[in-house]
Order: sequence, then C-alpha cells, then structure tokens
Amino acid sequence: GDVVTMIINGTTYTTTVQADGSWSVDVAGSDLAADTEFDVVVSSSDALGNTVESTTNSTHTVDLAAEAGTINVNNITADDIVNAAEVAGTITVTGTATGGDIAPGDVVSM
Repeated sequence: GDVVTMIINGTTYTTTVQADGSWSVDVAGSDLAADTEFDVVVSSSDALGNTVESTTNSTHTVDLAAEAGTINVNNITADDIVNAAEVAGTITVTGTATGGDIAPGDVVSM
C-alpha cells in the first residue's frame, strides 16, 4: 500500500494504506499533547511509476483538566429531620451529580 507519513512533535510516524483505503498509526499521547496541528502526507505511485503526494492538515485540542460538575443532596428524610425512630435504622441518602466531566459510573463518596 501507499505510505502515510506525519511528523508530530518532531517524531516521524509512518504507516501504509490498506486495501479498503484505511490506515492507522499509534502516536504517543505526549506528542499529540505537544503538537496540536500537523500535516499528514500520503505518497502514492501508479502502475507507470508516476508519484504524487496528497496532503491534509490535522488539528485538535488538548484537555488536561477535568471540569467540576454540580452535586445536589436530596432531603435526608421527608421532613429533612432525623427522628429517634429513624436513628435506630438506616436512611438512604440520595442526590444527583451532573455537568462538568461527571459521567455514569463515577464514584460518589461522603
């Protein structure tokens, strides 16, 4: 297949185009964090040996900080008062966690 080349943060990454036109290459995350814009070049040749380079530009952003969300605690009991009878048992504390980088499966601790 044709050769795909890109230079990201000073490191050359090379791979080949597959029969279905796809390609992939493993790039160090640190290189992508340091270089948010780079060119991708495909070097091709036809049956007669004529060569051509096809080029495109790739840009991306880097997010290295998690964004805080909002946490709400519902009323502890119907009247929001824990009485003597309730102290003797267990009370389920509920609430919501939304926004920011909060996602299903995140751990809630108190």
